Amino acid sequence: MSIKFVDLLPFVVDDCNCNLSEGIKYHLTNNISILENVYRPSSKKYFELFQEARELQNQGIISLTEEESDILKNTNLGKFGIYEGMKVPLDFPMSHEYLMEVKQGNKNVELNKPKRNPSGKKKYVVFVKTPKGTIRKIQFGDVHGGLKARVANPEARRLFSKRHNCPSKNDKTKAGYWTCRMNRYPALNNGKTYPGFW
Repeated sequence: MSIKFVDLLPFVVDDCNCNLSEGIKYHLTNNISILENVYRPSSKKYFELFQEARELQNQGIISLTEEESDILKNTNLGKFGIYEGMKVPLDFPMSHEYLMEVKQGNKNVELNKPKRNPSGKKKYVVFVKTPKGTIRKIQFGDVHGGLKARVANPEARRLFSKRHNCPSKNDKTKAGYWTCRMNRYPALNNGKTYPGFW
């Protein structure tokens, strides 16, 4: 059975006994090229979609456009290799920051310890463990607007806490949690700590 991205009908996907993933089904039924991968770039599902499409094409279950076939045939997109002891995606452009995140995922990073972010979109960074057990990098704090945290000023802390409803921010995987508590970490405040929320 040959399934084409260009003229597939939804019922064809449902009737196919070929164990298609939800991602592939979505691309086929909505006539979306795999080159417009709907998953977040660098996510596990993102790479799995390319690998699955390659395998399905090799089995003759789907037929891709010439451009899609060319990408899957002439690259290793969706496959992984080892670089400096790290498992990294092949033929996928990676920034230095992404490589560092991959590297940090392979070793014990210090959790729940916010620090200044030497290179990033935000002023501070912290690593936390999610409920699923994965490590998440959270960036917070203004970098471009020029705002300065006046954590030493009790009134400024009170007003900030009220404005941002800090007592309700209890999710460590969200930037708001750490922003509201930055006054508690000496590394962020020239070695000093201050009571309460921000």
